Amino acid sequence: MEELAWYFPAELEEIPQLLRKGCIIHSGGTNLLKGGLLRAGSSNDTDSTGTETRQAAGIADISKISELKIFKHDNGKIIIGSGLTYSETAESMSGLNPEHILVKALKNAASNALRNRITLGGSVAAFPPWSDLAGPLIALNADIYFITADSPEEKTVTAEELLKTPSRRKGIFITKIGFKNVPCKSWYYRDVRTRFDYPKFTITILAVRQAPGLSGAGEVGAGIPGVPGLAVNRHAVRIVITGVKGRFVREHALEEKARELADGKIEIAELKSLIDRGFTARFQKKAETGGDYLRHVASVELRRGLEKL
Repeated sequence: MEELAWYFPAELEEIPQLLRKGCIIHSGGTNLLKGGLLRAGSSNDTDSTGTETRQAAGIADISKISELKIFKHDNGKIIIGSGLTYSETAESMSGLNPEHILVKALKNAASNALRNRITLGGSVAAFPPWSDLAGPLIALNADIYFITADSPEEKTVTAEELLKTPSRRKGIFITKIGFKNVPCKSWYYRDVRTRFDYPKFTITILAVRQAPGLSGAGEVGAGIPGVPGLAVNRHAVRIVITGVKGRFVREHALEEKARELADGKIEIAELKSLIDRGFTARFQKKAETGGDYLRHVASVELRRGLEKL
């Protein structure tokens, strides 16, 4: 049996060559065996149980690349290296804002041991159905920075675009994640039976405060009906549900109504009515839980989240 080679790159510039070799990238290690058992060789095969084994020219341990461990907050934007673990990310974000959506999502993901191993880059690349990272990144309009086997030059793609197109995640190496640090309120829900469990679905809600606009005729300015020219609240609301058919969904119609709610233009009852009439998320049966029941639970929790915000 051919021996599997290990590589320990110290610089990001070494990654394209390792990708061209066909190496498996190893960071936290929790995704190392995803898709079948690893083996050395020139072709895929099956083991004695019929499980497809995965061809690998070698394994590249990227833990020595310091560029992947950065955490920067500059000019209103946060940049996080793909090599940071869930625990490291939650701790660093807590220093800036303990109520940030990433803190709320990652501090309860998986178990303590796994949070100390799962990295941001590996989680985005794999995007498992139970991901606690995907919803917040999509809601944050995060940018994903990556390089390829062909070039060490960094490129970017939005988290939403990357996660909805599995083919775009093949053959790339994620270097960092970036998003604007804007004032917002957030709410996060993960549907689990026990604390240490894969969530059947997650709900992320962000209400982002934007620069005040000017009220026009008939609008409410500073609480005075119909007074033009006064500053009024403006919000951008983002609602993302993961674990659904198609992996995730943005609830655009609900986002618009929730924005009107945040701006004080409608009452919560009107938004509840829209949710009751049906939102776009559809669920498959999971374990012993039916899709219709999961959809009902999601609608209830969505109402609760919007009420709290």
